[in-house]
Amino acid sequence: MKDTEKTGTLEDYGRRAEFAQTLKYIRKQQNLTQGQLGAQLGYGYTVISCFETGRIEPTINDLIKLSDFFGVSIDYMVGHRPKRENERDFYIYRQAEELKRVMAETQQKIDTVLNG
Repeated sequence: MKDTEKTGTLEDYGRRAEFAQTLKYIRKQQNLTQGQLGAQLGYGYTVISCFETGRIEPTINDLIKLSDFFGVSIDYMVGHRPKRENERDFYIYRQAEELKRVMAETQQKIDTVLNG
């Protein structure tokens, strides 16, 4: 492999530090210690510490487990933000469609309660 080729790691894309910072931030927002988070996910506290210091890189399974636990996207975990205008617009469109669906369901439930 040439020195300029990327292997697909977070480090290759400059995302390891962003992942480490994001993990530490959202863990602290949930008032969890590294040990508590590790225990809830089936890891030792040292794994969480290594993630947060950038000593080890998460696997895709780790990213899925962490993003599911915190209710955030993997993109958020690794610091990826839409770069092209159409990607951002598509993301907003999808969020708007989901909001419309939830509002319609809620209205239906309200109507059912009010009309018996």
